Amino acid sequence: MKKKILVIGSAGYIGSVLIKNLKQKLDLSKYQILGVDTNWYSKNLEVNKYNSYLPEIMYNYDCRNFNLKNLNINPKVIIFLAAVSNDPMGSRFKKATSEINTKSCINLAKQAKAIGAKKFIFASSCSIYGSSGNTSRKENDPIHPLTDYAVSKEKSEEGLEKISDKNFQVISLRFATAAGYSPKLRLDLVYNDFVASATANKFIKI
Repeated sequence: MKKKILVIGSAGYIGSVLIKNLKQKLDLSKYQILGVDTNWYSKNLEVNKYNSYLPEIMYNYDCRNFNLKNLNINPKVIIFLAAVSNDPMGSRFKKATSEINTKSCINLAKQAKAIGAKKFIFASSCSIYGSSGNTSRKENDPIHPLTDYAVSKEKSEEGLEKISDKNFQVISLRFATAAGYSPKLRLDLVYNDFVASATANKFIKI
């Protein structure tokens, strides 16, 4: 039987590229790649053109209303990417940010543990460190989240740490700002905005 990997937020900016990389790097005779997403923007994709970015099976759910037990798929690894994913949106939609980034994340991790999953990988953020001045940060440095988005990631890490044990490994990855091509391209990200401006206007406005 194939081992199942479930990516929650599989149709987003990072999720779609992650799906492609998993399909390229894993032996698909041994692994099955599954996805969960609201699919708000998937209707804008040409499916045949972007098939390599799609999971084998896609479940159309909001992670706030998603129950792993109901699907009866029993994934061994869950990668949680779903999020209100930047500071301005986090500040404008505080309730949704808390519900999606923190509450649903911890809830789904508990569900995953209950059905026998072995690993839960969480997309956290380096923004939980707050302002670092001119110094780089290490993993064990103090954290000081300054925005609703950053606080939501900090609280998720705290909640996940409480349920992690030798049989259920939780990994929190504190991502820096992402950049680069994706079929779900985000031009609100600073590096992508610079490239778009340079390409379209032949200059970068700072």
